Amino acid sequence: MVCGGAIIEYHHFNPPFSEALTHTAEGITALCPSCHTKVTSGRISFSALLQAVEHPSTYQIGFSSDNLEARGFPTVVLGGLTIQSTPIILEVAGRTLLGFSQPESPNAPFGLNALFCDKNGKPIAEIVENQWRAFVHNWDVDTVGLRTTIRGAYRDIALIFRTEPPSKIVVERIHMFFKGLRIEGQEGSHLSTYLPNGDLWFRATNTASIIGCAKGIVFN
Repeated sequence: MVCGGAIIEYHHFNPPFSEALTHTAEGITALCPSCHTKVTSGRISFSALLQAVEHPSTYQIGFSSDNLEARGFPTVVLGGLTIQSTPIILEVAGRTLLGFSQPESPNAPFGLNALFCDKNGKPIAEIVENQWRAFVHNWDVDTVGLRTTIRGAYRDIALIFRTEPPSKIVVERIHMFFKGLRIEGQEGSHLSTYLPNGDLWFRATNTASIIGCAKGIVFN
């Protein structure tokens, strides 16, 4: 990885694709489409590519990332809950886990910010001013089309989200802990929060929505 972009293509570098009789992982690397074009056109040297293969930028900065398209006030679907025109969507113990920053001017886009954790409370992904970042310590991060899936371990899906340009993000599946709370959600089904003792505290079905509020879901 040269730049740390999360949208990738595979590049055969040893040997080049046109000369390859077999394909092995040692001779293939992941590049974003822009970097892939730069490598094949010679704008990124072979020595620089080898340096990136040995020391991927994602491990230097700690995450891979991509930008969300933002127009107007985005709609967020969190499991079974749809939220519109609500600056703070989810707040736990004074920390905003999902919400928007106010634009600096009337024509500027709203900035979506979020923090997602795994079932052990460890951060696995975040969104910072419409740039989503998946941390490299995850077992696997897979982006296909508009959908990103983050796994904490084999068959352990911690988070699935997709973007629907120009102004919608859908958290299809979430299973996380934060400050002792367990938050689970499934698109088209429910969003549920459980207390540290396991008791159900809150549940929203797929017919629930929050529109035009200062804050959506708040747990103190």
